[in-house]
Amino acid sequence: MTILIVFLGIYIGFYFLFLLNHKKQKPSFAWVYKYPKGFKLISITLFLLSFYLLVLRYGISVAFVSWWVFATPTILLLILLNNPMRAKSPK
Repeated sequence: MTILIVFLGIYIGFYFLFLLNHKKQKPSFAWVYKYPKGFKLISITLFLLSFYLLVLRYGISVAFVSWWVFATPTILLLILLNNPMRAKSPK
């Protein structure tokens, strides 16, 4: 259960940071753009909570490595889900 909470915390934190990217703003998430500092704070809090849960379960050194092991595929998953891979049309 702890691993699921850690994964979701990291995923939601990165998703909020992804939404705050000004290159692709979606109108359905206008409340995120209205309070960017609040959502950055929520993201950092989720990252720290995830790290703390890993520290409680595995210890500081293993938790640090585990956090990066969970964060790397999460970032890749967000990139692949939100940026469809399409070939550029030749001009």
